Amino acid sequence: MLNRIVAPGRALGFLPRRALGLAAVAALLPLAACNLDEALQVEDPFTVTPGTARDTTNLPNTYAGARARFATAIGGRQNREGGLVLQSATFTDELVDSDGFSTRQSLDRRRPTETNAAVSDPYTYLQRARAEAINAAGLFASTSQAGSDLHVNLYNIIGYSELLLAESFCSGVPLSLVDVNGQFVPSAGQPTAAVLDSAIAAFDQAVALAGSSYPTEVNLAHVGKARALMFKGDYTGAAAVAALVPDGFRYFIEYDPATQDSYNAVEELLNEEKRWSTVDKEGTNGLDYMSAHDPRTPWGSATGTLYAPNGDGPTSAADGGIHFSQLKYPSRGSDVLLASGMEARYIQAEAALKAGNAASALTFVNAARAANNVGLTALTAAQFGATASAQALTLFRERAFSLWLTAHRLGDLRRMQKFFGFTQNQIWPIGVDRRGDAYGTDVALTIPQEERNNPLFTGCLTPATEP
Repeated sequence: MLNRIVAPGRALGFLPRRALGLAAVAALLPLAACNLDEALQVEDPFTVTPGTARDTTNLPNTYAGARARFATAIGGRQNREGGLVLQSATFTDELVDSDGFSTRQSLDRRRPTETNAAVSDPYTYLQRARAEAINAAGLFASTSQAGSDLHVNLYNIIGYSELLLAESFCSGVPLSLVDVNGQFVPSAGQPTAAVLDSAIAAFDQAVALAGSSYPTEVNLAHVGKARALMFKGDYTGAAAVAALVPDGFRYFIEYDPATQDSYNAVEELLNEEKRWSTVDKEGTNGLDYMSAHDPRTPWGSATGTLYAPNGDGPTSAADGGIHFSQLKYPSRGSDVLLASGMEARYIQAEAALKAGNAASALTFVNAARAANNVGLTALTAAQFGATASAQALTLFRERAFSLWLTAHRLGDLRRMQKFFGFTQNQIWPIGVDRRGDAYGTDVALTIPQEERNNPLFTGCLTPATEP
């Protein structure tokens, strides 16, 4: 059951693939007059004008604009700082910076400030995605397209945008809006629980709108809601919702290799520009993503040294160091997994482990391993671990490998601290990095300085050192 968040319009025939890849610019243009060459000349293609936001005859492009913003928030843009996949991977133990930019270096050391441009892009585009999706959902509700699959998916975009803001950033994320007249409607910073509640409400709205007509969109909402409930600590509720999702469900964010503003910037920025590198056992506690020889974390290596599925060897990084490519996304058109039945099984496993039911947790972990479809064998009870602590480490290791480079690891490490009692010194990179600089103690991204333009925003409600 393979699905796409960026490409549902292709099945309906209202935009060709290349135009869908340019949804960020398409939102500016009437559908019948979409001149891609002219569109690419727009200085800021990521702006929806008030006229477009009020135009109920332009619903496909209105939808396309919101989901393009979301895709950019996750994957990033060419020649920019990178999206949430890259920035959260750098902040945790999935990747290291491999160029000379101080923004990425401080993020890698877990010492970013609110002026750090590395976190600005994903934050801004997540906020734009949710704001545009809210406005677009209102437009859809007043037309014959009310209750359509696109209308349903707008609520999923809202939900996932807010969920990722809550998982990734310190408490105090504002839920501001730009209304259909282009006026900024500020919000004070919200506690993380309130942002998660807003995301859950959006997912509930998606399910209610879809009914029995759109099972794909319902499954997408269920995974998102279960993930949000889990981050709140409602493991019973999370498990119940996750149980509704079939093993074979997969939902992808689709990228188009044809144009700079629509292709997979994870591949482009990491493999081609070499601004990031895969890493092994970063800062003592980092996982062995490279030396584990695991098919879920493919990368390029030195010949005869480690795991090299396609023989891709190390090259010089932008800072003159050694760079190792990731091979999970081999091209600019590679899709990024947003939600899946595999993830739902991991949510059930975490809930079972939290309830003290190790046998049930292992069953769900093995169901998730099977759902990877890469030939993994089932873990035995001995491999799972003899103590609750060992079992939790195994579970989160399994999640880390299966969900590598999909913007899950940051939320996982925060839950390990908050709900499973691990300390920073046990699970986060510690000591000094490969340049000899000390790691900091932040466990959440700081809300960027741009939010200071919001007159109601006063900064993080809790320190970024708290999960």
